[in-house]
Amino acid sequence: MSRVYTMQTAFNGGELSPFMFGRPDHAMWAVSCAEMVGWVPRPQGPAEASPGFEFIEQAAGPSVLIEFEPYVTQAYVIEASDQLFRFYTNDVLLTVGGEAVEVATPYSYQQLLALDWEASTDVLYLFNGEVETRILTRTGAAAFALSTAAFENGPFLDRNADEMHTLSFNGVRGSVTVTSSKALFAASDVGRLIEVEAHDLSDVPSWEPGITTSLGKLMQWDGRVYQVVGKGGGTTVRTGTVAPVHTRGVEWDGLGSGEDLNEKAAGGVQLAYMHDMFGRLRITGYTSPTQVTATVTRRLPLQLASTYIIEDYIDDWYTPDGGYDGGGPWSGPGSVSYTAGTWRWRLGAFSDTTGWPTHGRIKDQRLWLFKDDRFYASAVGDLLNYDRLNEFGEISNDMAIAYQLDEPDPVQWASADGELFFGTSKAEYVIRPASATQGIGPQNIEVKRQTRHGAAAIAAIELGGTPIFMQRNGRKVLHMVDDSYGRYIPVDLTRYADHITASPFTGLCWQKEPLQLIWAVREDGKLACASYVPEESVLGWVRRPLAADLAARSICTITEPTGRREQLWCAAERGDGRWFVMALAPWREAGATQYPFLMSDAGLTYSGAPTDELFVPHLAGEDVEVVGDGQWLGSYTAEAGTGRIALEEAVSTASAGLPFDAYMVLVPQEAGGDNGPAQAKAQRTGRVALRLQESLGLSVECQGKQVTEIGNVYPGTDLTEAIPAITEDVLLDIVGAWTRKSQLTVRRVAPLPSTLLALMQITEVSQR
Repeated sequence: MSRVYTMQTAFNGGELSPFMFGRPDHAMWAVSCAEMVGWVPRPQGPAEASPGFEFIEQAAGPSVLIEFEPYVTQAYVIEASDQLFRFYTNDVLLTVGGEAVEVATPYSYQQLLALDWEASTDVLYLFNGEVETRILTRTGAAAFALSTAAFENGPFLDRNADEMHTLSFNGVRGSVTVTSSKALFAASDVGRLIEVEAHDLSDVPSWEPGITTSLGKLMQWDGRVYQVVGKGGGTTVRTGTVAPVHTRGVEWDGLGSGEDLNEKAAGGVQLAYMHDMFGRLRITGYTSPTQVTATVTRRLPLQLASTYIIEDYIDDWYTPDGGYDGGGPWSGPGSVSYTAGTWRWRLGAFSDTTGWPTHGRIKDQRLWLFKDDRFYASAVGDLLNYDRLNEFGEISNDMAIAYQLDEPDPVQWASADGELFFGTSKAEYVIRPASATQGIGPQNIEVKRQTRHGAAAIAAIELGGTPIFMQRNGRKVLHMVDDSYGRYIPVDLTRYADHITASPFTGLCWQKEPLQLIWAVREDGKLACASYVPEESVLGWVRRPLAADLAARSICTITEPTGRREQLWCAAERGDGRWFVMALAPWREAGATQYPFLMSDAGLTYSGAPTDELFVPHLAGEDVEVVGDGQWLGSYTAEAGTGRIALEEAVSTASAGLPFDAYMVLVPQEAGGDNGPAQAKAQRTGRVALRLQESLGLSVECQGKQVTEIGNVYPGTDLTEAIPAITEDVLLDIVGAWTRKSQLTVRRVAPLPSTLLALMQITEVSQR
């Protein structure tokens, strides 16, 4: 027989996986629990009873919560329900004139479950593969507008490769008819872009310096077509010596007046830009599988149209010199002839036919769009412009990017904190510039696969510049970590608590202040959270069930109104079909005692003049636990209809809500004995000491014996004021039953704050 003394000084390992129960030698054993429910480990080591969720408002229906934070002190939570957005700020539903601020949307609840979003100050981009991308704009502190994201100049799919499949047009500007030689179009293509390219410009002679010409003549230079629309002061119309490079309007190619050193009249004509090799259109109407109407957004090359007039290319503000005639079509000087149309065409990447982007991120002044196994990036500094060509018709590094992955796996998430990451159903990638000497662009891009774990279709969260995401089986939470060799490897954050995902996660969010917590929603409606401080090697998962008849469905975090901490918000479903929007009450901070505290779910707090009645109308007819002036007053039934609670005595501060489970089951302690480890030997606990910080309302269960007198005054006890919170070592002289698995359970039995700093116990261990 031996007596061993053990002291557990930290609980930030959270719950241990059942597969860890043969590892008392592991470093996690000394800082973990067998179960940790309704308690959360602080980074320093203590275990703190979780605060409750404050009831904010009844939701309009099944909802997804979206964080929208234009500024640190101006944060919103969007309650996104079927075809409706409502907004919360400063812990209340946003109203104007007593009416909730609402925005109609095209999203069904099922589509909201697959919605992704990206914020940029007052703008929120919304992505769903079934619905055209939308932009939510904050136009005032209490005003919002939803519009369609009109992507300009692209992006496009790959160019058509069938030379027998041509598109032809009956004009070059304005509204035109597009005719396809084969079935191509669908009614769902309305709004879709088309890009076309001329075969060549061989029917237009090249510009040369110092050559006589005449008004109305066409000439080309470097893939651009110009028309002579004005001349110099001389009688001879002759080109100048400066090659044309402009892409709009009219410019001279020479001085156009005066004489050179040989007293020869200077050349120079006015050249009006007409077009280059490319043209673009947006479909506006559907006629048949082979014909649509479209509006030209970039003037078409004249070689593509069956009918046109030269004046179609002359800007309305410019009047050519006298003698110019642009009223009819132009005939080339050579023997080349064309049949109107081209096989060189591309269809827009997005439409109701092909679907819309499923993810989007802003990085390096570009809006990156992800759909299936492709991604597209806008031109730098112009988030809706996906033009591949600059003003000279060339591909430059600041223009849009289009990329198809080598493996045809759909992108499941994207993250743009430090570097630009994304994950598919099979692998994880990072997008970088191929050369560090210049920025990322269409001519300088590298898509590097990092690992092959594969991801679930759940939005990643960002920590330390790298993403945390769900592995495709929904059972592992992985954090991409730099391996110091230019690659990233995923670290399994659930490796010591793989049971925590027995009900797979459906959503993640990050509450970085004040405790650095990863929160997760499980399919069963419970919450899980992990205290995660990688630089301190702190990692511990716990379970946080909501009160009975409440099931968590969606979570998000925003900065609280003071701008100092982050709030966790939750949309929860009730058994009667109602949905509640709630916010987690603040965590305690060192040196600060907060009243009234809330340790119940779907609860409300009161602070003001003494009152002997409280109101919780959303819990009418239900039993709720009540705390008044820091004292547990017991369970009350809120009156049907009004939710009124009549108290025996008036209180100045109060909280009322639904109870939730909060307990910890310690792992079997190990400090050895006279002949080796204490594991599996007959043993019993003889004394327990709890080191507490401002705690009340606890019990300890020890091998069949229970102690409840730890700062716990039962309702009905005659007290003139609440008992003070305990900050000291509490000794419990209890003797447990003999067992081969000596485990203690610490339970929060009253809706009062508690923080357990350490736990000591003396255990008698037999020889066998």
